[in-house]
Amino acid sequence: MRLLTAFTIASVLGVLACSSSGELSGKKARSNRDIISAEEIQESGANNAYDLIRGLRPHWLQGRGRKSILHNEVSYPFVYVNGNEHGTIDSLWRISVESITKIQYLNPGDAANQLGLNHPSGAILITMFE
Repeated sequence: MRLLTAFTIASVLGVLACSSSGELSGKKARSNRDIISAEEIQESGANNAYDLIRGLRPHWLQGRGRKSILHNEVSYPFVYVNGNEHGTIDSLWRISVESITKIQYLNPGDAANQLGLNHPSGAILITMFE
């Protein structure tokens, strides 16, 4: 039997590695793929929510294919602002970045659990100052 003398622990806060000598080293955690933070928003230089997302998380804006065999149109995530349905992806052009505090993407499963079954491509949740 072989005993491992080095290991790596991944956590929300970062990655810790322990060498065979017992020395710990840390690496900065990657940014969350499903959240755009206030810091990222401020640093982006974007004017509207669409440009912001297109620059930082472009995969959120991609269509997810057909909804079903009966419907040929491509499905896109729905947009919610402060918990209220706001519209389609096109509505992101009208949302100024200045008042956004956070943007979160929900995958289709999480969107269905939180918002209902009519979210085959997920949802984009925008939190704004009130």
